[in-house]
Amino acid sequence: MRARDITHRPDALTRLLLVGAAAGLMFLVFLGLPQAAHAQLVCPPPGHPEGCRPICEVDAQHPAATLTATIAGPGSATLEAQAKNPYKGATDNANKGTDECATPVLAGPTDWSWTVKRWCGFHCEHWHTLVSPGTLGGGTPYPATAIVSVTNVEAGHYFLGWTTSGPCAPPSSPTLSRTDCSVFLNTEQSVEANLGDTQDGTAPTASTVSKGVVKRYSIQIKWTPSIDETWLGGYEILRNGIPYARRGPAATAFTATSLLCNTKYRWRVRAFDSVHLIDSNSIIVKTGACAKVPPNTVLHVKPPGVTRSRTAYFHWGAVRRGVDLIRFKSQCRLGRYGVWRKCFPGKTYRNLKPGYHTVRIRTGDSQGWDRTPVKYRWLVRR
Repeated sequence: MRARDITHRPDALTRLLLVGAAAGLMFLVFLGLPQAAHAQLVCPPPGHPEGCRPICEVDAQHPAATLTATIAGPGSATLEAQAKNPYKGATDNANKGTDECATPVLAGPTDWSWTVKRWCGFHCEHWHTLVSPGTLGGGTPYPATAIVSVTNVEAGHYFLGWTTSGPCAPPSSPTLSRTDCSVFLNTEQSVEANLGDTQDGTAPTASTVSKGVVKRYSIQIKWTPSIDETWLGGYEILRNGIPYARRGPAATAFTATSLLCNTKYRWRVRAFDSVHLIDSNSIIVKTGACAKVPPNTVLHVKPPGVTRSRTAYFHWGAVRRGVDLIRFKSQCRLGRYGVWRKCFPGKTYRNLKPGYHTVRIRTGDSQGWDRTPVKYRWLVRR
């Protein structure tokens, strides 16, 4: 009997070795598994020495797109394209923009073309755990946005802007050049840069800014359209004198979100072309009032839960966000059907009858009454 037990029930060390062998086998099998087209690689946790980089992929469901840029007018220039990382919400991404997704396939004096891989996954160096997009540092795949720049314009010639009928928009980030062309690659796209013998000498007309819809944490501003005879690149929105965002030439409004409540902000809009920046008037707009935060009532002194005393003494205070309030008002309510009555800390109830009693106490001030009044129940014995 004892021999059978030894044969069929391995000891703790044997079981540990068996579990370790099974785990190792599963790991080897995992390394040999092909990566699915839609799978995403987990980015390393904070502090991991290696970073993440986009791995641009092309398959039947994630095809590449061709982006073609053309130069019109006299002179020559160099056109450069960079495909921005198309993953939204990915964490630990050390390289937000990459030219790895944009591969030049044709370069000439007037025509430039790139094959842009529109969908990207993530690869974190030496960190190979597969997850679905949207979990554990994943993100949502989006078509790539390519940024096209004009450089090395031939001496004696000038960049005048992009053809307005094309898909160009100014880069939304103020850190990028306002004269670059941002193209959303949801399909094949082509853009055209215009060069001229003389620089653009006419500035856009100035816009007039006015206040739009204002809420507690957001502000909308509106402006009248600017006019430019050559090329209106768009508008820069400045908040408190600092570039905050950009919008295209057709925009006439902008809403800033995630602002502080009950706070003033100064807004101005700049119309721009290939050379000029023309400021609008500036306005000061204040966000809506902050939400009121009533105090919380804190009970300091109360009678025992069971007592023979016919007298009960209560003392309390009020706090808001962990800070004791010096000034506040109070209301008390004795009994199940009692009404709220004005009272003060140090309240004493006398001549109580035997039985259970319940008191409710709430504090308040200009921010309102405590939404969760203190409730205390005790028994007076005979």
